[in-house]
Amino acid sequence: MMIADRLLVTAGTVLADSTPSPSPSSTVPPEDMNAATITPGLPGFIVFFIMACALVLLAWDMGRRIRRSSARENVAARMAARDAQASSTEGSEPARAADEGEGPELRSEENDVDLPDGPEDRA
Repeated sequence: MMIADRLLVTAGTVLADSTPSPSPSSTVPPEDMNAATITPGLPGFIVFFIMACALVLLAWDMGRRIRRSSARENVAARMAARDAQASSTEGSEPARAADEGEGPELRSEENDVDLPDGPEDRA
């Protein structure tokens, strides 16, 4: 035990007496460290510009996908409502008349969404 205590005291004395390496010189930066050497310059601008363009394209694509998804949900909801209405009125006179092309329509024209079928519809 006594040897361990003596080693700790000796190590503490040696560490306390030593100077930190590297020793701080002054607060003035060296001459090779100026605004031209620490700025990112042209390569940094190019990388930042590419990242900004990628962000804009991703945001645009996300908005397009969200619009498509909500349009598909609207169409599915209308089809489900129409099927529910047709099944609840099955066997009644207006449903048979609508199947034959007579009587009130089961669809609402004001909620229709035209989805593009191909590139010619995307004008």
